[in-house]
Amino acid sequence: IAAHGGYGGVSIYEELNPAYTTWTVNGNEVARFRDNRWGGSYFNSNLVVNGTFSNPSDLRLKDNLRQITSALDLVEKLQGVRFNFNNVSGKDLPKGEQVGLIAQDVEKVLPEVVTEDEDGYKGVEYHKLVPVLVEAIKEQQKEIEDLKKEINSLKVN
Repeated sequence: IAAHGGYGGVSIYEELNPAYTTWTVNGNEVARFRDNRWGGSYFNSNLVVNGTFSNPSDLRLKDNLRQITSALDLVEKLQGVRFNFNNVSGKDLPKGEQVGLIAQDVEKVLPEVVTEDEDGYKGVEYHKLVPVLVEAIKEQQKEIEDLKKEINSLKVN
C-alpha cells in the first residue's frame, strides 16, 4: 500500500491493484473505491460535498427515448418504511432510525433502479426515482384538474 498524499487530514491509499482505493480521515477509513461492474464506491461515513453531483443527462447522449407511463401506478406499488440497519452484513451501516424503501420490493416494480454489490446485498439508486415521481405528480395533477372540472360542471347544473 502506498500513500498518494493527504490534504486536511485526508490520506489516500491505493493497493497494488489500482482498482481499489481507500480514503482515510485521521486514521479512520471513510471511503473505499472498488472497480466493480457498477463502478460503485462504499462510504462508511457521512459525505459532505461543497459542489454538485450530476449524472449525464444531455439529449445527445441518449437513444431510445420513451415516455414514462403509468408512473402513478408504479409509485403506488412502492412502500416507504422506517427501519434500523442490523449488522448481518458486517458493513459499517448508519445507526439509528432510517427511512427508505426495500430494494427487493423496488426491484419488482423498477428493476433499473436497483443495484447489487459484490456480496449480493441490494441497494436503491434513489436519484433514479425522481423522473418517475415527476411523471406521477403530473398524472395526479391531471386527475385533480379533471375532478375540478367535474365538480364545477355539477355546481352549474
